[in-house]
Amino acid sequence: MLRSESDADDERRADPIWLRGVMYTAVTAIEACVDVAQHICAAQGWGPPTDNGDAIRLLGSHGALAATLALSLRKAGCRK
Repeated sequence: MLRSESDADDERRADPIWLRGVMYTAVTAIEACVDVAQHICAAQGWGPPTDNGDAIRLLGSHGALAATLALSLRKAGCRK
């Protein structure tokens, strides 16, 4: 959904509800990634992550997620 919305025309972008929808979708996707990361860390016994970014880092360091993707996710908002 976010990829298709990146091509939205100017008229669509001018709609204030459109931006709220895009932002909500992005935040919800990031929160879902963090939730899954926390569950995987717990299920695998990798110890409790210190924060959300650490949960993503642990996935990358244990090979459950490509290290480059883990770094990108942390930069995208999975930090705290």
